[in-house]
Amino acid sequence: MIKNTLAHHTCDVIFSGKNDFRAGDEFESNFKMISATKKKSGIRVVTKFVHSKMDGQHVAEGYFGGVILGAELEGEDTVIDSMPERPLREDGTKLVESVELLLPPNAAHIWDACIRDTRVPKAKSSDINVHTNLDLAEKAGFKARTFTGLCLLANVITLLLCKVDTDGLRENFTFIERYGCRFSKPVMALFDSILLDVFYSYKFENSNLTIFFDVVQKTDGTAIKDGCLVLGTKKSHL
Repeated sequence: MIKNTLAHHTCDVIFSGKNDFRAGDEFESNFKMISATKKKSGIRVVTKFVHSKMDGQHVAEGYFGGVILGAELEGEDTVIDSMPERPLREDGTKLVESVELLLPPNAAHIWDACIRDTRVPKAKSSDINVHTNLDLAEKAGFKARTFTGLCLLANVITLLLCKVDTDGLRENFTFIERYGCRFSKPVMALFDSILLDVFYSYKFENSNLTIFFDVVQKTDGTAIKDGCLVLGTKKSHL
């Protein structure tokens, strides 16, 4: 983990739109690696996830790409499937609106909360990720703990949905159809909250609202690039 850190690069999640789900529902997730290719910085891998209800009803599929830094791929590149094309804003189209996002440093622990019962204390020896273990993060070459890409993305999407509400569009667009982005640079936190700028613009097309967005750190440059959030009109429990 220290020698060959996995740096998340892309994310794309597409909901089926056919099956609502609520808190307490149970799901089955299947996943497989669909590509492994050589890059200058290491090995780029893409994993596909398919999520279904226990009765087999399809809910969503997701694609997550990352680079295993410094690793070398034995043999030739392997690609058995590809990520679908993500909606991108037209060349030259500017993100005309912006809003600030304040992330507290303890948000870095969201990654840890996703994989275990946080009510049960864990052994110090099991704290082996760069998101909650400062010493490990420093050994991996980071200057502080890093927020996971999904932690950052979830906070950005929540903020954008609040903007949709305040802009009076909530009643028209209530269903999340898709979201995705490219992670450009990790956001790191020691003990102070991190202030970021979220630049965005709306596009209305085919009964959908697509929000394009970038996320920029005040001091360390772009954290998320080519982000998109697609909202539809279907009634949803999301």
